[in-house]
Amino acid sequence: MRCELAGQSFGMPSPKVRIYNDYDYFTVRKLFIYLVKEHANTAFIHLLQKSYVCSPLLVVLLLPVVQVLPPVATTLTLAVILVWTWFGIRYMFLCDARLILSDDLLNIKAYYMNRDGYRFWVGESEGKFAGMMGIIPLSGPDGENHMEIRRLMVCRIHRRKGIAKALCKTAIDFARKRGCRAVIAQATSAQPIAHKCLEKLGFTQTRTFQQPGTWREFLGLTTTIYQYTIPQRR
Repeated sequence: MRCELAGQSFGMPSPKVRIYNDYDYFTVRKLFIYLVKEHANTAFIHLLQKSYVCSPLLVVLLLPVVQVLPPVATTLTLAVILVWTWFGIRYMFLCDARLILSDDLLNIKAYYMNRDGYRFWVGESEGKFAGMMGIIPLSGPDGENHMEIRRLMVCRIHRRKGIAKALCKTAIDFARKRGCRAVIAQATSAQPIAHKCLEKLGFTQTRTFQQPGTWREFLGLTTTIYQYTIPQRR
């Protein structure tokens, strides 16, 4: 599935943020799955840059040089390893995605719209669905009122149009009106664009940790917590 979920548009339209509606349900879920697959592809490339993966692959490439395997067999071996690894990563990401689809994205209205302090927004470009984001209340380490951004995703063809920026500003305004002191967001090491976006908006890194789980450790994925401190009015 491509990301023209609601039609493709051209030019540089001004982004618009609106409240989630029931008719957005299937588009939200389809976009989520599409971008999870994209994240899996990025994680695969991220893995190939790790020394503990590059070194064995280099050994395989050198096998014809030392006359252990013919070039054709070496190529096939390398292709099988890469394809198997790619499918494995994709499978694990989709397993996690199914859990989320059966959690907060199963009944978006009930989870985000009918609970105090929760909200879900849709970003549009020229009236077309371009991105989404949710927010939930979160207690800070010292009991402060914080809020956390969830499911911030922008369709590939609508990136660099200010959609993510508009969504994040909406979340910050929502938190400010509720008297919260900070907004929290997360980004993994396989999401370089998300890191840049959050930092441009004034979010600062608070900590980075290794994601739990054997396959995540193998991928070398880390999660960075960002925080935007809301200026307090005097």
